[in-house]
Amino acid sequence: MPLTRRKLHTLVFLIIAIFFNVKIVQGDFIDYHNEHLSKQLSLIEDSKDNLLLPFNITRTPGSGNSFIIQQFISNHFQTKMQNNWIIEYDNFQENDYNFTNMIFTLDMDNNEQDDKKYILFAAHYDTLVNIDGFIGAVDSAASCSILMYLSQFLDDLVYEDQYLIDKILEDKQYGIKIVFFDGEEALHEWTETDSIYGSRHLANKWIKDETMSQIELFVLLDLIGGKRTNKVPEWQIKSYYKTSHKYYKLLSEIEDSYLESEQNTFFTQKELHPTDVLYLMINKILIEDDHVPFYNANVPILHLIPFPFPESWHTVDDKFDTLDENEIQRWAIILSEFAVEALSG
Repeated sequence: MPLTRRKLHTLVFLIIAIFFNVKIVQGDFIDYHNEHLSKQLSLIEDSKDNLLLPFNITRTPGSGNSFIIQQFISNHFQTKMQNNWIIEYDNFQENDYNFTNMIFTLDMDNNEQDDKKYILFAAHYDTLVNIDGFIGAVDSAASCSILMYLSQFLDDLVYEDQYLIDKILEDKQYGIKIVFFDGEEALHEWTETDSIYGSRHLANKWIKDETMSQIELFVLLDLIGGKRTNKVPEWQIKSYYKTSHKYYKLLSEIEDSYLESEQNTFFTQKELHPTDVLYLMINKILIEDDHVPFYNANVPILHLIPFPFPESWHTVDDKFDTLDENEIQRWAIILSEFAVEALSG
């Protein structure tokens, strides 16, 4: 169901919010999430709407399974969206492997301008080559499915509530880019040249055509959605960079609003701690990932990766039975609300 049934409520609230110069309330879209999460991000319900279970295959670069996932993601944007998403494929070959990055762009105001800024959300869809049968459920099937859910949420919002979008943007020229990187994993052993193939290639391309200058923020998801175990009973997602800390605090505020809400059915413990500034004070790359070439191009980075890493990381045990459906759904909620807030500035 689209967002229509809560449209009047949203518009009334929006008028009040604008008048008193306050932010849009987190949780305003909870009816939407309750309607869609159980179908789209379920580990059990294998329906045509499920965005998670199709990733339950190996996805090594250039393989038949990789192509299946490319088609699944592309079909989502081509047939299930109501707005005009721009679809781009960044195909290239390196070290005898074929790679394909997929870029999906939604211009929130339907105006094409050279000075438009974009909030970029990304994850990698490839899996390790050197572990036979490696599924990569937490690394990073769950993150990809969350981004697909986010795209559907934003598409429904723009289609049903363009008035709301116009008020959120307030003449700001913003859009959304969602990128699925290929080749994040090393083919042999992790080095600067044997890793993050897709992000390095796309970053170089965007530097040359000046798209890079339009990226306002790069939000990278990795290793999201795993179960806690005896070895790793809890984790946190740290704030690593001063240029993105205000966005990290926004994520934390959204998390807090749900933890304190009577409507909360997804949030049980806090994972974001904006007052924990140890890594923030270091303010350097501590975990190499797809954000590195964008960081080097001076793009603000919000790196959403749990620490310590899940116990199944880079083992054959990284299968779908290590995923936590509730954890996946909570991050889908947080990022949906975050996207709306971030667009409002």
